[in-house]
Amino acid sequence: MANLRNSGYENTTDVAAHPEGATPHGMLDVAGNVWEWTASPTMGDGFVIRGGSYASPPLYARCTFLNSAPAELRSPGIGFRVVREP
Repeated sequence: MANLRNSGYENTTDVAAHPEGATPHGMLDVAGNVWEWTASPTMGDGFVIRGGSYASPPLYARCTFLNSAPAELRSPGIGFRVVREP
């Protein structure tokens, strides 16, 4: 239901690749595919990232799992989600 380690993919996938993993509101890839930057700062000029990536074990995709990364980090496994107000 998500693009995580051992899901059969070794890179990012199209958003529609796991429709069975959609939230009740229809959001896709909230877990897996790429870590998502948040606006929550951490010590040392970093930010919280959430959701796990295609290279992450399933544990990292849990909503309770907290990770962080330096603000200047660039990685194919870290991205962002575009959000618009309803």
